[in-house]
Parts: sequence; structure tokens; C-alpha cells
Amino acid sequence: MDAVELARSLAHGGRIHEFGTGSNRTFRIFRGQTPLVLKVYSSPAAARREARAFEALAGLEGLPEVVERAETDDLTWVMLTDPGQWTLDSLPESPSAARKAGAILKALHSMGDAALTNLSGGMTPEQIAADYTSLFQRIERYRGRLSMGADIIEAARRAPAPRSSKATPSHANPRPEKFHVDDQGAVTLMDWAWATMAPPEWDFSLAFWTTSRQVGDRAAQALAEGYGAALGERDLAPWVVYHIGSFLLREAETTSGRLDNLSPLIDEMAANLV
Repeated sequence: MDAVELARSLAHGGRIHEFGTGSNRTFRIFRGQTPLVLKVYSSPAAARREARAFEALAGLEGLPEVVERAETDDLTWVMLTDPGQWTLDSLPESPSAARKAGAILKALHSMGDAALTNLSGGMTPEQIAADYTSLFQRIERYRGRLSMGADIIEAARRAPAPRSSKATPSHANPRPEKFHVDDQGAVTLMDWAWATMAPPEWDFSLAFWTTSRQVGDRAAQALAEGYGAALGERDLAPWVVYHIGSFLLREAETTSGRLDNLSPLIDEMAANLV
């Protein structure tokens, strides 16, 4: 049985619609009055990580609501209440939804040290500083394919690593497409398989920068208002450089051929290094 066959069997004759991107397969299932969302995991390990996060963060506003989870043949899956067909970046720019997204992140970061103790690993400020140093050494190998000037890599190496504070419970990838919005305006943050302990600046800077880039400046400012804090330009810029560098490295390591289409991101990195 593959993921589509599983979705059809669980729909009991109702319609299914696949949506989303990534290694997991996600379907909206229309059976009865209220649609449900089926996530078929890429691996049992991914299912276990997300299940542990849901357990550890129970009660968090904006956490997906689990209806059922099981294994069928060799597929591990979870059924969730429908978080809404919109996302923060598919809606017309919505400061109200972005403000709620910021509030979800703030509540997550305020849950205390014990919330994710059952998840191994994490990111400390020391680890982030070390990773920042090695990141651009590794990117150097792909400079030709990225059409990336040696001066930009050297400037990134000389630039200070992002400033970060004590690790808190974190989502680790809170991009606009992860914040789903329903018809009543409720916001749900999806995809928690990589939730861990990390400096809150990681989540906030990634959410703020990607919202500004993909949605608009008004939405980004509203997200900061909902969060109740902001990073000054001097503190935000190193995080933007770090996030862009991490994305460039992933693309270079997983995509063959030249990567000239990434030049706008490289230009944005250079602007944040000035």
C-alpha cells in the first residue's frame, strides 16, 4: 500500500486532496461534515519525533490536534483536525494572522526548560557559533556552482556569529507556509518533527525574515508585535546570513548542476554583511 491508497482507504469513499511539500505526504480527507488532515510520515523515526513533541507541548495554543495515529502495513501516519486551507503566505497579507503566529512562538518559547527534555539533542549558543564558523568553510567547496564571489564567503567568515540566548523549546522551522489559518482566523503551526531546545532567536529570526520576504513587511512587523519583542537590525543581520548560508549549503549538497537561480539570496546575504 502506498500513501495515496492509504488516504483513499481512510476517506471511506470521500474525496482526498494532496497538498504541501517535503518528505512527508499530506492529504486533506473529506469524509462526513468536517475535513481531516492525514500525514503519512517519511519514516517511523519522524513519526516518533513529532509524537514526542506533541506530548511534551500539550496545551500549547496553536499545536495541531491529533485525532488518531497508527501504522498500516509499512506506513506510519497521523490524522489531525483540519488546521485550515490557508497559510500565512497563501493569504493576502494578513497582519492579524501574523500577529497570532508571533504569539504562538512566544508561548512556545515561554514553556520552560522541562517541556522538551524527552527530545534528544538541541542547539546551544556554543553549537550555533561553531556551526556558523564551519558553515562557510563547507560552502567554499560549492562556490563555483553557486556563482558566489570569494569576497562574500570571506566577509561571512569574518562576520560575527549570531548572538543567541539560553535555549528554550523551539519549532526549528517556523516559516510562513507552516502557519495554517482556518476560515475563522485561528492559526495552527504545523510540522513539529524537528522541535527541540534552541535559542529563541533561531525561531524568531527565521519566522520574521521569511515572513518579510515571502509575505510582506507589514506581516513581519505584526509577527514581531504578536511575539512582543524584536531583533534590532544589528542582531537580525547575522541570523539572516546564517539562515541563508544554511539554505545554500543544503541546496548545493542535494541538487546537481549550477545554482544560478539562488543569486537573489546571495545578494541578500551580501547586503546583510555590509
